[in-house]
Amino acid sequence: MLESAAYEVIKEIEYQAGMVEGEAKGELKGMRSKSHQLMIDALKLRFHTLPASIAPSIEEINDMDILDNLFKSAITAVSLDQFIREMDSIIKP
Repeated sequence: MLESAAYEVIKEIEYQAGMVEGEAKGELKGMRSKSHQLMIDALKLRFHTLPASIAPSIEEINDMDILDNLFKSAITAVSLDQFIREMDSIIKP
């Protein structure tokens, strides 16, 4: 009987841990999606038009540090060509 109660507690703890992990993954996915969109919006605002390949390339990036560096480049790049070169050097070392 005691083993059964302990088992139920362990199952509940594992369930709660899974829920927390799932929520954290969902939040991270949301942050990445927002970062992708903000970068694309910043590039459109600065350079008016974007090649069709830029948005999908940005949306493939999952590393938040890389996204942060690219966002800074999107804001500071003198030209769209410079941003593309910087993006290529960051994601294709």
